Amino acid sequence: MNRGDALRLRLMWFSEKALVFVDTRSAALAVYKETFSGRRLLRFASERFGSGARSGALFKDVLEDSREAIAKLARDLAAPMRGACLLLPIGVPFPSIIDAAELNKGRSGGVLEEDLVAFRMAPLLPFPVSQAVVRSESAPGLGPGVVLAQAILKSVVAESEKVMGDLGFKEPEVSSALSAALRGLPKHQGIVDLIFGDSACAIAVRDERGGVEAIHLRLLVEGDDRAQRSIDEAFRATRVVREIRVLGEDDAALRSRAGEALVRPAFSEGVAAGLGDPQRFPFLSVFQPAASL
Repeated sequence: MNRGDALRLRLMWFSEKALVFVDTRSAALAVYKETFSGRRLLRFASERFGSGARSGALFKDVLEDSREAIAKLARDLAAPMRGACLLLPIGVPFPSIIDAAELNKGRSGGVLEEDLVAFRMAPLLPFPVSQAVVRSESAPGLGPGVVLAQAILKSVVAESEKVMGDLGFKEPEVSSALSAALRGLPKHQGIVDLIFGDSACAIAVRDERGGVEAIHLRLLVEGDDRAQRSIDEAFRATRVVREIRVLGEDDAALRSRAGEALVRPAFSEGVAAGLGDPQRFPFLSVFQPAASL
């Protein structure tokens, strides 16, 4: 590597980047840097939609509602406009945990891993896999030997990129808040993680080594008892529930519904040193010390 390449790499590594998050009620934006010790959160703010939440709104409508809020956040936080990443809310990507060893069993040299993941996901999806972008990732917080696969409708990716482009973001990426949240959650043996968004909840079941062995998605319809619905789903997800770790919701509201199971927040109060609370915005857990890159 010559000196010019090394300088470009250093500038890229320490340059500011932006994560943009939208859900049905609000948008949030985090400006951060990648450092040798991990991601460092520099600035953060959230903004409620002026139009208010619309029950049962399609995601393209949510994106339209979010434009003004994202534009304001970008101005107020002096967000870098190149290489930003839009994080889709829980409930938009369809997630699944796949055993990597099973995935690669009998694999032929001409088959791409992405094709195998898509093949495994196809029967699980509520839409044809041909209409989706299927992505997979591994991370220490997920545990060894498993990958998180997520299917996102191609129309959602295209609309997300268009809205970000219209707002002035150059070369935007599209990912998911669930991925960011899971990367920041430390492994813990034999628990169930409940990760909330405005309109959906992800239920991640962890095995006796602390890795995620299964993940389920449940929609939270307006008017539902969110606490009871999520606790019910946690108990359906695995045979024995001793402990539930909560992210994105007030854990106190769930304790009285959980019987003898221990319910606790994923992060202690004030863990983000006043910038942004990962208990309120789960994607911010990616900035915690335990987060994996």
